[in-house]
Amino acid sequence: MKAIPLSFAPREWAGAFGDLGISVPVLLALSASGALDLSRALLLFGSVYICAGLYFRISLPVQPLKAATAVVIARGLGAGALKACSLWIAAIFIILSVTGLSERLNRIFTRTIVRGIQCGVGLLLFRAAYKLLFSAPQAAAVLPLSAGFPGLADMWMALWVLVIPQLPLTLGNSVAATCEVSREYFGEGAARVDPSRVSLSIGLSNLVSAVFGGMPVCHGSGGVTAHHKFGARTAGATIIMGTVLIILSLSLGSAGSSAVLGAIPSWLLAALLAYTGLLHTKLVFDPQASLPLAAAMGLVGIVTNNLSYALALGLAVEAARKFSVAGWRPDRAAV
Repeated sequence: MKAIPLSFAPREWAGAFGDLGISVPVLLALSASGALDLSRALLLFGSVYICAGLYFRISLPVQPLKAATAVVIARGLGAGALKACSLWIAAIFIILSVTGLSERLNRIFTRTIVRGIQCGVGLLLFRAAYKLLFSAPQAAAVLPLSAGFPGLADMWMALWVLVIPQLPLTLGNSVAATCEVSREYFGEGAARVDPSRVSLSIGLSNLVSAVFGGMPVCHGSGGVTAHHKFGARTAGATIIMGTVLIILSLSLGSAGSSAVLGAIPSWLLAALLAYTGLLHTKLVFDPQASLPLAAAMGLVGIVTNNLSYALALGLAVEAARKFSVAGWRPDRAAV
């Protein structure tokens, strides 16, 4: 396995900023809601970017957990919910990496189910954008650096509301599709990007995030494409991105973060979130997915304010569809 040599050429600098379109609005919105310390989140986000680049040796992106963070923003959940979510994701994906179960579990979540959850994410971001139009962004007071666990109630709430609907997206896009796209763009240079290692990376990154108060994160196939299209051909791009984020974090500090958030008009932050929501909602028109079911899942998610109900609907309909295709044999049922 020959690693791709690092490069910091101009095209790597261009490629470094190719995947900020979703991360920036989510970071700002979480900070404005008081769930996240912006300076600390940038520091951790940048650190994960650098570590991912140095280990995988390609321009592997770092992104927020979109379903989970969208629910946190839309429902106004706090830092405790984010920490609990990160702990669950860390535990689940470390176990998946060690046991090698990620590929098997991924087969449960069809393309339609993934698109349905993404549609729900988009609609929840639209709702959050609407709410932001009537409130001024305000950073929370400096959140404590605590390694303690959230309460039992917070842990179970996070599992049901944040983590369960996040799993199809993380397994489908952050693990399986990321490995596939990385091999397509980088060939043998992406040899380290396999389901086990990517799952472990997600697990360890979220463990660090939970301990130090960062944002729940993952990797993503769309981010690989975004970095690559803007010019990234080596891990130099992601190391550049991580370094810039760390410098920005250290330059801002908590006081600077408050100033930045206070200077952002509500309408601008709402527009950023709405655009991010649009990008997710339009994925429902995937020709390889069932539009009626995916759209119904999205509507269930926004009506109930809980994407787990949307996931339950998708799994039930897909199971019924497979059952009807296979057919029911009374003689076998009686045996």
